[in-house]
Amino acid sequence: MSWWVSIEIDTGGEYPATVHECGNLTYNVAGILHDALGAEFRTLHGQPCSSSTSTLQRAIDAMRGDPARFEAMNPPNGWGSAPATLEFLEGMLSACQSHPKAQIRIN
Repeated sequence: MSWWVSIEIDTGGEYPATVHECGNLTYNVAGILHDALGAEFRTLHGQPCSSSTSTLQRAIDAMRGDPARFEAMNPPNGWGSAPATLEFLEGMLSACQSHPKAQIRIN
């Protein structure tokens, strides 16, 4: 199982327009995300990018500041890792910075 993450903007049509596909992230890294974000990953769903950049940056800083702590949480089955999670969050941050009026969608 995994989350599919995209950055979308409401254009007034039937469905929001996707402006960036972040991709999918395995549920196996939920513990890593929770510790880095200080909350459940899904709390970002529906949040405006403009107000999520600081949260994402804090999580990235935490992971960069103590990589051994997060790598110790790597899933034993090998599906997902702290370095891959960090890279994913960096991509989300970049997309949010590029599209501050968009929203994060996590399915």
